[in-house]
Amino acid sequence: DVQVAKALAALLAALEDSQAEVRIGAIDALRRTAAGGDDCDVQVAKALASKLGDEDGKVRAKAFWALKVIATPGATSVVAAVARHLEDPRGETRLCALRALRAIAKCDDTKVIEALMARLQDAYWAVRWDAVMAVRQLARRGDASVISAVERCLWDESMVVRLTAVWSLWTLAARGYGSMIGTLLAVILASFAAAVFYK
Repeated sequence: DVQVAKALAALLAALEDSQAEVRIGAIDALRRTAAGGDDCDVQVAKALASKLGDEDGKVRAKAFWALKVIATPGATSVVAAVARHLEDPRGETRLCALRALRAIAKCDDTKVIEALMARLQDAYWAVRWDAVMAVRQLARRGDASVISAVERCLWDESMVVRLTAVWSLWTLAARGYGSMIGTLLAVILASFAAAVFYK
């Protein structure tokens, strides 16, 4: 359809607008366009991925969110594009990348798991916290290297990270780690902390 093609081209062009508000609007419109599973999904995903490093934080956050919504789980190019931002110097961007990967990466993806494990020692506590949850969600149960990496989080300076590590270890060790009561308490406290702090 010619009109659809023109509209798509206009939205793609708007991603390069000098005004952040216009770029955000274009991202949102493209997300709605692609969410229906049309043939333009790949093109839209590629365009959105180009905005993950935008100079404006709100634009970056919107692009990560949009990819979470439209990307096919395990889509190699999208996962790779998002994972690259785990090394971003801005903590909030690393956090957005982590949260997006939790939604689009496949379980037991070795490269993704390795990248997530590196974030367990991140300077930003919220990134460490989300990395623990991401590893718990995506890593293979019983993986000794993953369990060892998460164990180091038991001494994290953040109480939230420590509690989440206890909860995660219980799951990663196939529920054979520590006492059930202790883990249950950690789950309750970590869930409470997530409700208070996690956005």
